[in-house]
Amino acid sequence: RPRGVTLELLSADGVVIFSRDYELKDEADPQAFDVGAREAATVRIAVRSVYLASTPSAPVAITEIDFFGRLAAPSPAAP
Repeated sequence: RPRGVTLELLSADGVVIFSRDYELKDEADPQAFDVGAREAATVRIAVRSVYLASTPSAPVAITEIDFFGRLAAPSPAAP
């Protein structure tokens, strides 16, 4: 299982607007994190470290990621 991950949110033009390191628990239960970033177009997640596996060369995977939040209001129409 992944242990240390870096989460980056990028703007539409590829600029990193949020970056934070997280330490995950060694369990299959959901884990929630408040990101609090706005206007992200892309998410990049890098696994920095892993928990010891029973099989030394076992692959590491993240099976599901959900993002929740408000959508930005549409821009007002030009007159």
